[in-house]
Amino acid sequence: MGARRLTGDVAGREAGAAMATTISSDYPQSITETIVAQVKVPGITVQVEDSWLNGSGNCDIYQMCRDYHAFSLLQSTSKDGMSWYRLSNKDKFVPERRFSFLPAGLLRHAHTSNPRGSGRTLTCYFDPAAFDVCSGLDSDFIRTELSACHSVDGPFLSEAMTRLFNELSSPGFASDVCVDSLGRLIMVEIGRHFRAYKNESATVRGGLTQQYLDRIRAYVENTDQRVITVLDLAQLCNMNPDYLRRAFKKNTGKTLATYVEEVRVSKAKALLGLSSMTLKQVAHLLGFATPSAFSHAFRRCTGETPKTYRRKMTVTVMD
Repeated sequence: MGARRLTGDVAGREAGAAMATTISSDYPQSITETIVAQVKVPGITVQVEDSWLNGSGNCDIYQMCRDYHAFSLLQSTSKDGMSWYRLSNKDKFVPERRFSFLPAGLLRHAHTSNPRGSGRTLTCYFDPAAFDVCSGLDSDFIRTELSACHSVDGPFLSEAMTRLFNELSSPGFASDVCVDSLGRLIMVEIGRHFRAYKNESATVRGGLTQQYLDRIRAYVENTDQRVITVLDLAQLCNMNPDYLRRAFKKNTGKTLATYVEEVRVSKAKALLGLSSMTLKQVAHLLGFATPSAFSHAFRRCTGETPKTYRRKMTVTVMD
């Protein structure tokens, strides 16, 4: 397949700056970005990037990927402060999320308070021509549905990105075939997301507007270490809790409790596959009262225990 694999300093020297980053601030800031691993197959470049940001006060970070669509998963972070971003001057700032989709040629504007710490990100860079073929979309369609870029996520994408990270960390037999296949499946899934988003944009009778659905998704995605209740979400949307329950189910076909649990289990899969955290630590981080409550919820959603899932992912990496 003509795969090209780079790691460590070699990747940092040879990969080039696919994503251009600049910082604007009234305070001294410094940012260091290093590509620690990279695989290239036709139409797709996948790389793991480490970043260190050291500063104080508020700052604005601007990023642009001129020639590629960029899909990223924030694998780990120790950064302090809050961060919000938007994709155009007409767009509203929304909270940073684990997943990020940046169309080619668009300027991503992030506003961060007290930026200090490190992070590790897995990013897939898709050639627009390859993306058009696999997703069935084109750049014009994406630009008319920019708000959909804020909610590209889901259990399948989380698992696919986890497997890609494992392939870059510990490549096995036919690793380039695996990277190529997973990359193309991710493009297909992103295409499905944009189509579903457009269909949801028309308000469902008796349901919620897309604005409120996005608000709920962002809140659930970015809240850890505590239980999220219907009352929390009702206050977030300034709605009656009973109405919110009915309206959300009208839109999605699932209850709020089921949705929150699915998101937490999706996060758990990423942590189990990408980190060495214990089950107790994962349970605490995701707001489960006890490890047994976490195991029960995980099994209810996936059909297997967290320990079994982690063992399976470990075997996959070793193979």
